[in-house]
Amino acid sequence: MKAEDFIEQIKSLKPTEGEMNLVKASEDYKSDFVKQFDITKISGDLNLSDEILSLVSNYHLVNLKIGRIKFDDKIDENGIYVYFGRYEADILILDKSDKKIKLLDHEDEEDILLECADNGESFLDAVFMIKKYFTLQRLNVDADRSQDSKCSVAFQCASLAGGNTYLNFYKNVLGCFQ
Repeated sequence: MKAEDFIEQIKSLKPTEGEMNLVKASEDYKSDFVKQFDITKISGDLNLSDEILSLVSNYHLVNLKIGRIKFDDKIDENGIYVYFGRYEADILILDKSDKKIKLLDHEDEEDILLECADNGESFLDAVFMIKKYFTLQRLNVDADRSQDSKCSVAFQCASLAGGNTYLNFYKNVLGCFQ
């Protein structure tokens, strides 16, 4: 998925006031939840080598949460990696050598914990599916929250990301323990 398509798809998930009124949560929580979908463009169309880099460079994403995935406010890089986000405390990167999205240990950046996607475009496809799943879970009290449901989405995400090599990352994000 292209960065601009990702943004439009995320915005399309924004719940209505009526939907939020049905959510049993504090008003602060509801307000913070809705803010995630208010994404603004921060620059012109920087045409970068990967969609994930275009996303982080062109949009203000500090309120967007996809499970425990967050995007940084800017990209940073060294000779090997481009840093663009976090999963919990660990670091999401684009590996310059093979263009794959990977997760680095926050205490030892030489330790690759998991591979996440073939490239930024396939990563955006997969994390959009997660965002859609979690949003529907939050808005629908009758939603299927079973392990089977979570694991089914994890398998779909891994497929979108490029295959079963990435399954462990998506199982972790979705809380699939089967």
